[in-house]
Amino acid sequence: YIKHESSVSTSLLDGLEKEYQILRTDNMTGQMPKVGSCQDFKKLIGLDTVFIHQINRGDGIPYIGFLFGCKWEPEHGLGILMHGNRVVEIGFADTAFTLWVAEDDVRG
Repeated sequence: YIKHESSVSTSLLDGLEKEYQILRTDNMTGQMPKVGSCQDFKKLIGLDTVFIHQINRGDGIPYIGFLFGCKWEPEHGLGILMHGNRVVEIGFADTAFTLWVAEDDVRG
């Protein structure tokens, strides 16, 4: 992750930008402010914890969960699970550390 942090971060923010409007429409997390670009997220979220999971797809690349504090959902936070540069799932904080999400993705 450290070696590829820049590309992983870009993919994470791009994925969040694409998913955010759906989350906002579904009102999953209550008061979600309008966001015009990926840069706007840097004002709304703060990285709290990075989880490097023992699960991989047989390629040696682990699933990584990112737990963020976020202004629109201070109680449940924001969780993003990634495999390499691919966003697997975006949701509440538990998305970052719940292993069954990665296991489901491995099974396809």
